[in-house]
Amino acid sequence: MQLFEWVIYFYVGFNFFLLIVIILKSSVINETPTKPENVNSFSILIASKNEEQNVNQLLYALSQQKLQPTNIVWVDDHSSDKTPLLVSEWGKKLHVLKLVQLPEGITGKRYAWEEGMKHVSTSLVLTIDADCIPVTETWTFFMLSHWNEKIRLVGGGVFGIKENSIFSKCAYHEHAIVVMLGHIAAMLSFPLYVSGANMLFRKEDFMHYLKTSKLLKSPYGDDTLFMNYLIRRYGKNSVKLINDYRTIVLTYLPDGFSSWKNQRLRWLSKTHMFISSYIFWFTFIILLMDISVYGLLFIMPLKGVILLLIKNLIQAKIFYLTGKKFFNLEVNYAWFLISILFFGVIHFILSLKNLVNLLNHSRHRVTI
Repeated sequence: MQLFEWVIYFYVGFNFFLLIVIILKSSVINETPTKPENVNSFSILIASKNEEQNVNQLLYALSQQKLQPTNIVWVDDHSSDKTPLLVSEWGKKLHVLKLVQLPEGITGKRYAWEEGMKHVSTSLVLTIDADCIPVTETWTFFMLSHWNEKIRLVGGGVFGIKENSIFSKCAYHEHAIVVMLGHIAAMLSFPLYVSGANMLFRKEDFMHYLKTSKLLKSPYGDDTLFMNYLIRRYGKNSVKLINDYRTIVLTYLPDGFSSWKNQRLRWLSKTHMFISSYIFWFTFIILLMDISVYGLLFIMPLKGVILLLIKNLIQAKIFYLTGKKFFNLEVNYAWFLISILFFGVIHFILSLKNLVNLLNHSRHRVTI
């Protein structure tokens, strides 16, 4: 019982420490970076399948960017709708746009990226998903403004589009928590994951990564796998996650609990491929803390409820300040608290399953 209490005290204290870090970091975020002089050109790479409802809004947003790419490579993964037709029509007025079709018998985002790289004409590549849209007309400029010769990968935030239903508001804040957790971890020099829906990197690094990762037969996108490869090769400082609303893109979120659950399970199915020592220990420690919280609820209900409430209040404040100060999101403190309470047990179960996945696959890890 005493052990549970001390673990929870540490958990609460650590969350309070994170809150102080966020407050201090947020006081220096409004600097205006300038585009590095040595960045003369870049390409945008998009992989898609059946995204006809999103083609026009994305390509219009890209056409309005203040800093234009040298070329835009759109790779279509055997769409059965009007996606290729719409992209081709846009190519007539947006001359930097090129439509590429995946060869027959090949499907999946990682293969779409690999095929698209054959048509990229620049050393720097900026990726975005077809169902995303940049928040500002300066997205490309500010992504590139964080680039320098020591950096091998820059990641921007990917947040949900806010809708009005109760579940949508809850899912919007929960998704923001997932994204911001990765950015907060990166602030502490422990990058956990990055999204290929908003990522800038060197073409040569990705081509070398492809050559060394042929044993990985997953069709999924290679965002976090690629990040881990760069960290192993160049160190953690080679990866930079940006906490700046001018670099974020928005995407559509699941519209119901079932689709939300399926998305989380799909993400979870890939986590064993991302294994590293600090990801393992991060998962283990968070799980240990959650077990202590729920354990104390059964042993000492009143004290457990009080400590759980304090922890959740601090966590909600952490994510509220991060969303407001760094990403200029339309967030609500109460909805963060509701999301943490509503999804807390589900996240605990998923974390437990994630740890089992990591343990089961750690002996069979493919080193890249």
